[in-house]
Amino acid sequence: MPPRIYYPELKQSASCIDLPAKQAQHLRVLRLLQGEEVELFDGKGQTAQAKLLEISKKRVALEREPIVSVPAPETHPVHLLQALTRHETMDWILQKATELGVKSITPLICERTQGRLKGEQGQKKQAHWQEVLVSACEQSGLNFLPVLNPPILFVDYLQQHSLQNAHFILDPQSTHSFEAYAPPAASSLLIGPEGGWTASELLQALAAGAQPICIHANVLRAETAAVCAISLCQYAFK
Repeated sequence: MPPRIYYPELKQSASCIDLPAKQAQHLRVLRLLQGEEVELFDGKGQTAQAKLLEISKKRVALEREPIVSVPAPETHPVHLLQALTRHETMDWILQKATELGVKSITPLICERTQGRLKGEQGQKKQAHWQEVLVSACEQSGLNFLPVLNPPILFVDYLQQHSLQNAHFILDPQSTHSFEAYAPPAASSLLIGPEGGWTASELLQALAAGAQPICIHANVLRAETAAVCAISLCQYAFK
């Protein structure tokens, strides 16, 4: 498989493309040569093969072949609502969630979230997370990039959204699994922070209409819980 490059302007591009600096540097690092092929994708189901016309310190130019539309994956649509975790753990969760094909990701700021994302720091973190999603798509062959929503306070999310529409919250004390529910058109998964939900948060979510789910007999780490929950949800509602 040729190297894959995320190029969101694919549909509007001409047949000859000068790559932006970041994508160009990626191909230089790979030490590709003139005439070699790469695959472009826009994260929305459009792809195109391309051939290197020029690769130098000043310019990386491609000749694009016709654009091809790729059908959306047939996996059950999952929207991940992930409580913020430590930096490395959050990156890992975002990467694996992307590889599993989630539709969207919303970071939640909970009572046990360590630190807050404000101002320039928040903007840099959002940009970093977006790069994690792009990299995961490039490496795994996915053509649909998840929507990355800005972080939101858990209590604000509860006030702004109806949780009665297939919102499942992980609760190790629950006796329900995904199989206890009729397959919805799409699912939203609420995954708690490393210290777990507080009793108040769990009660508020349940009162708002979220459905409690237990995915394992053991108490799982946040990153393990996210991957397991996404996989089990996709399998149960396939």
